Amino acid sequence: MVMYLETIFYYLFVLDSISYLALCYTKQYHTKLHHWTSQHFPLNHVFGYVYLGLLIWLGFALRRLTII
Repeated sequence: MVMYLETIFYYLFVLDSISYLALCYTKQYHTKLHHWTSQHFPLNHVFGYVYLGLLIWLGFALRRLTII
């Protein structure tokens, strides 16, 4: 199996999306309430699911192109 650069980036983004959703569901356990990125990207479930949905859609497109 040949690993393309797009495949590596795709799986890194999937890992990032899953960790983002984990942070959304466990934000009451974090000691730091505000982070400098929360001004631009708030920790909410809707944004996390939209991010995951876009990655799944991209995964289907990469699968059809036989890159993954």
